[in-house]
Amino acid sequence: MQGLERSRTANRLTALEVKKASGPAVLEDGAGLRLFINPAGQKHWIVRVTINGKRVARGLGSFPAVSLQAARDRAEVIRKAAREGRDATLEIKREQERKVMTFLDGCIRYFEEVKRPTLKPGRFAERWIESLEIYTYPKLAERPIADITPAEIIEILQPIWHSKRETATRVLQRMTLVFQSAIVRGDRLHANPCQGVRDELGKTRPKVQHRRALPYAEVPAFVASMPNRQRATLATKLALLFVIYTACRSEEVRGARWSEIDAEAREWTVPASRMKMGREHIVPLSDGAMAVLEEAKALRLEDNDLVFPSHVGRMLSDNTLSKLMRDDGLNGTPHGFRTSFKVWASETGIRDEVSEAVLAHGDPNKVRAAYRRTTFLDDRRRAMAEWSVYVGVVRVS
Repeated sequence: MQGLERSRTANRLTALEVKKASGPAVLEDGAGLRLFINPAGQKHWIVRVTINGKRVARGLGSFPAVSLQAARDRAEVIRKAAREGRDATLEIKREQERKVMTFLDGCIRYFEEVKRPTLKPGRFAERWIESLEIYTYPKLAERPIADITPAEIIEILQPIWHSKRETATRVLQRMTLVFQSAIVRGDRLHANPCQGVRDELGKTRPKVQHRRALPYAEVPAFVASMPNRQRATLATKLALLFVIYTACRSEEVRGARWSEIDAEAREWTVPASRMKMGREHIVPLSDGAMAVLEEAKALRLEDNDLVFPSHVGRMLSDNTLSKLMRDDGLNGTPHGFRTSFKVWASETGIRDEVSEAVLAHGDPNKVRAAYRRTTFLDDRRRAMAEWSVYVGVVRVS
């Protein structure tokens, strides 16, 4: 009964009384809610509350746009906030201002009031804001700065994150400052949307450095000219030919041991320890490769198992093989012969999985790799035989 009696005391007015009332007058509804009527008959709702010990009045709107019940509802919201020490009217006003503050407004305010005073006058100062104009304004300029999400930041930066990394990083840094300023000034309540974006976009992809490769159509002529290269040692010429015939990496060839060669089976087994992928690799030996090994017997040294030892019995350097090509001004590297073989294989109908197996490349598809048990040895043997025929078999000594 006590609650009902308090409700009646608070709600003194009726909708009809409010409608018919004329002014000037002040009508009390109770609990601080009043209807002010001026001499012209205009009616306006006011509620008086105490916030942190201070008595204040807050407007609720005009009648009839705000009905009696609506005024009571709004008044109760303000009373509840006041009991918690908050001013609901100011909170609503600030929220409305946040909705009005656009990203464009935030950028200009931060640049003019915070950043520009720290920059030297001139072109650089203008370029600070230009990067935002170019990359962010088309999509964010009119968006409320309070509502912008990380997904929108990612959408802007993703197209240039890897292709224009320096520019993208600079734009992200500047957006971060703009949002941070908006948060400090109360124009944004959510966390900075730039936070975590860098990790989501990922690290910079390293630029692929393709080794210079001799076009495969020029490889037969290069092989045929090998006997005439008087400045190169026999070991260097044979090792480079073996690189060509086997399509193996220079390091694998330069480190080849006689103990790894099975002449009867015409196979060379490169141990996992010397393979880039860390897996043993069986290389089928074509006529060209076998011819190289036959000549390499002349290089055998006592207590030395290297197939292509240097003149002091050590493994040849990669630069030694590269120099042989540089001396003739050829635009290629020893490693590039793997590319020459790959292109030749693609254009002569050799299946991709076979040529990839020749090159001992791992399958990027982990599921497919897990189920693939074959190394295509027979197919590789045929491919290497065809490659040997194509480039030609020569003797250099």
